[in-house]
This record gives sequence, structure tokens and C-alpha cells, in this order.
Amino acid sequence: MPASSKSQQRLMGMVDQCKKTGDCASSKIEKIANSMKSKDVKKFAKTKHKGLPEKVKEHMTFKDFMLGEQAQDGFSVFMAAVDKLLEDIVGIGHDHLEDWVWMSAYEDEYTPQDAVNAFMEETGMDMY
Repeated sequence: MPASSKSQQRLMGMVDQCKKTGDCASSKIEKIANSMKSKDVKKFAKTKHKGLPEKVKEHMTFKDFMLGEQAQDGFSVFMAAVDKLLEDIVGIGHDHLEDWVWMSAYEDEYTPQDAVNAFMEETGMDMY
């Protein structure tokens, strides 16, 4: 799980230093260091800067940052179910239909069926 921004990589570099030497730059760094495994910290800290944005979206919480990879896996499962439902109903997956806010539906904890129903209703598509 590589860092998704330069600032995340630098943060994890400080956390790595704290874990190795016990010399923590702040109590927040120490708290993060105590809550993570060394191998996970190293994965973030060793990320190359090339191509990374300086910062991630400002509304991203630390929990979102830490769970980003798992959350993406959950969204992938959600979208696979959405695609299956859409293929059963209209014969094509979401990527062939007009844009819709699938991530918002996922974050709002819609079931795949509820998301498809909302999509069909909002776009005026017939279900059968």
C-alpha cells in the first residue's frame, strides 16, 4: 500500500524514524507509530515521489487514508455486483451507461440493488 501523496510519504518517513529510533517528532507521530506495524509503515515510507500529488483531497480522514486499500477492494466488490445486476437488466455494465455517482451510492451504504434502482429511476431507464 504505497502512499498516495508526497505529504503522506513524508509523514510515514517520520513514523518510520520514530519506530526505529524512538525519536518521535511529535505525540501524533508517536501515536501513529504505536498503532502500525513496521512493515506497513515501510510500504508507505518507501513510496517514490514521482507522479504523486503534494496532498490528497483535504476531506480525506486519517481513517480513510489508512483504510484506503481495503475501501477500494470493497468498492470493487460493490461495482462487480452493480455490473452483474445491470447486465441482467439492460444487458450492459455501468461503464457503457451515462455517468452516475456510483462512489456516492457506495459511500452512502446503498446496496448494489438499491444503487441500480436509483440509477434506473434517475435516468428514466425501464427496468424490463
